[in-house]
Amino acid sequence: MLSLAKLNLNTLPPNQQSDKIEITAELVSKSISDLRDLSKSMLGEKVKNVGLAQAILHEVQMINKSTAVKANLNCRLSEISINEDQTLVLFRIVQELLNNALKHAEANKITVNIIEDEQQIVLSVIYDGKGFDVNTLTTKDVGIGLLNMQKRCKNIGAKLSLQSSLQQGTNITIFVQPSTNNLHD
Repeated sequence: MLSLAKLNLNTLPPNQQSDKIEITAELVSKSISDLRDLSKSMLGEKVKNVGLAQAILHEVQMINKSTAVKANLNCRLSEISINEDQTLVLFRIVQELLNNALKHAEANKITVNIIEDEQQIVLSVIYDGKGFDVNTLTTKDVGIGLLNMQKRCKNIGAKLSLQSSLQQGTNITIFVQPSTNNLHD
């Protein structure tokens, strides 16, 4: 509802905008950010309790229930080896990728794959839509979301691979080595 209110405020014609409307738009943006932070902090415990696959499945189901986008999860994961910090970070990255697919890519189909072998967990989020040319990305073009994902991957010892091309969609794959250490230990 806050996002809708913000959208409505931002679509007012310039001649109808005032300082109060601008301040209200900023307050709505701050409220959205605060609510998102609160929601994420509360969700952290749930993710740790249900595991990565179930948490992602819940996100996929929410997309299917609330949008026209078709999302699915393919999972071959025995919920082994990754620690709580890795689980939570991977979940946050998947949330960001799903949000990007819905918000920026104009995707019609999203697939999340989680595959585990003895060496690593491979998590990929693949979606159709606009895509972009990764070869022409500049520091200015790379959004805060992608930079955060790269930093989060580095923090848990994971590697991120990004493939995308114009009008061909995007494939982001994360390779995670299991770790028994938590980041805050």
